[in-house]
Amino acid sequence: YAFSLGYNNNDGIVRSTGVDTYTIRLNAVKAVKKKFRIGTKVNFGYVNAISQQGANSNAVIASNSMMKSIVNYRPFIQKADADTEYDEDLDEDEEADNLSGPDKWLKHAKATRKEYRITPSLFLSYKFFPWMTLRTDAGADIRISERTKWKGRQVSRSVGAVAGVSESEAINWNWDTTLELNHQFGRHRISGTVGATMGQSMTSTQVVTGTNILQEALQEANIN
Repeated sequence: YAFSLGYNNNDGIVRSTGVDTYTIRLNAVKAVKKKFRIGTKVNFGYVNAISQQGANSNAVIASNSMMKSIVNYRPFIQKADADTEYDEDLDEDEEADNLSGPDKWLKHAKATRKEYRITPSLFLSYKFFPWMTLRTDAGADIRISERTKWKGRQVSRSVGAVAGVSESEAINWNWDTTLELNHQFGRHRISGTVGATMGQSMTSTQVVTGTNILQEALQEANIN
């Protein structure tokens, strides 16, 4: 058997972005009797990603380029001199007037993705004879993900903030059964495999978007 835990943290090139990845793996094989074997393999993963993609009001969940949004946005509206120290006591509107276009997007727009994935599998094999083996394998791939995007009124062309949330589930499974023959009679050999397979895929997605949202409501909902 084998068991492992993994964690990986990658900071993004753009400030305040990055990806955290957690993994768990388990492999086990057991010979119950001389002719009978059973084994399993289970992989579990969790991804938490924070990115800075552009969010437009018509397709908040779509993957839009953050750099394109910054370039297309008016580049600089900083009122304070470059030598003026930043005042942390400024309210949001006053702060917005003292931030450049790129800084506004980095602070007042965000995209997150959380995904759980598990891939369990199980196999059984039985030797009726040294030359005849029956094997059955079953496995699945289950993904559950949530994406959120928002941009505050400081970078939105609408009166309020813009936000969107999507949740999706994808389940794929398959079951394979085979009978393998490999027998020699003197100078002759008979070998072959017969089997059957079955499986199914299911996917569901829900998307909710909104415009002209009060920024305080987003903060209370922890979307930003």
